[in-house]
Amino acid sequence: MTMPVLVRTSAATAVFLTLFLAPVVAQDPISGSTLDGATFQLPSVWVIGEPLAIAGENWTTHAGDRGSVIGVKYDFGEVVPTDPLDEMDDIWARITADGSGAFSAELPYPADAGWSVGEEHTIHLLTGAMGDNDKVRNPTLRVTLVEAE
Repeated sequence: MTMPVLVRTSAATAVFLTLFLAPVVAQDPISGSTLDGATFQLPSVWVIGEPLAIAGENWTTHAGDRGSVIGVKYDFGEVVPTDPLDEMDDIWARITADGSGAFSAELPYPADAGWSVGEEHTIHLLTGAMGDNDKVRNPTLRVTLVEAE
């Protein structure tokens, strides 16, 4: 009879530790959609110095026959990469969605931006200017900076 009590106690302890001692960075993800149904998901927190995972679906052109080209800017384009991708010097990443409009990518952390723990920053997903016959989209997503554990 003592064995089931030990198992129940261990399970209860594990549940307590999981629910109440979870790390701060395990917060709810940001998810949403644009007016035309393109979706996005990413963490609500960005660990300083680490890339940020992002994914989406339904990012297609007007014709729906290919994926959109998504330009990523930080803080309304105010944070500029030291080594720009091309003539658009405030683009941090260029993501091309697959034929169904799905994508996943890791956004580079702007090491030279001077960002600090606790600050909130914006990420813009922009379409319409870099791909032929692409839909115009501009969702602005807000993330909070945290320290690595």
